[in-house]
Amino acid sequence: MKKAYGHARHVFIQKIDCKTCHKGELHKFEPNEKACLQCHRDNGVHGLGMEAFSCLKCHSYSEKTPSMVPKDRCIKCHPKIPTASPMAGLLCHQCHKPHGEIIPKPSACVSECHQNETAVGQHALHLKKGLNCLDCHKAHTWIVGPANAKTLCSRCHPYKDPRRFIY
Repeated sequence: MKKAYGHARHVFIQKIDCKTCHKGELHKFEPNEKACLQCHRDNGVHGLGMEAFSCLKCHSYSEKTPSMVPKDRCIKCHPKIPTASPMAGLLCHQCHKPHGEIIPKPSACVSECHQNETAVGQHALHLKKGLNCLDCHKAHTWIVGPANAKTLCSRCHPYKDPRRFIY
């Protein structure tokens, strides 16, 4: 057996027998992808086009990843995600919940991670006016630079340098 979080959790912590998750002959165990649903009945995948995915398409049991979903698994199907953005260090499922809310609501930005941002600069004013985070901060790039600000800000008021926004 390979040393990995998935196996440690299921075999050693939960005491699940190998034959529960694997099919085949002795020394030729193949994962039984349908076995996952015996215990994880409510974990359907809700992403558009992902409904037919097996659990093992995303979850890794033979890699040393505590989350069991290595980021490179997501990047294989989504190669255009920027790798140098401010939140590129996060794991994809920290925002995208494939067993729940695959496309996060804008309110999740503030409620889950950025509670303090509402007190920085003009964020609170813009939230009171009915804007949400994703109106200005575009997913996966996040930074509102001078080029984007000219278009974004001028939708509601005259252009202002985004570097002055935080004051």
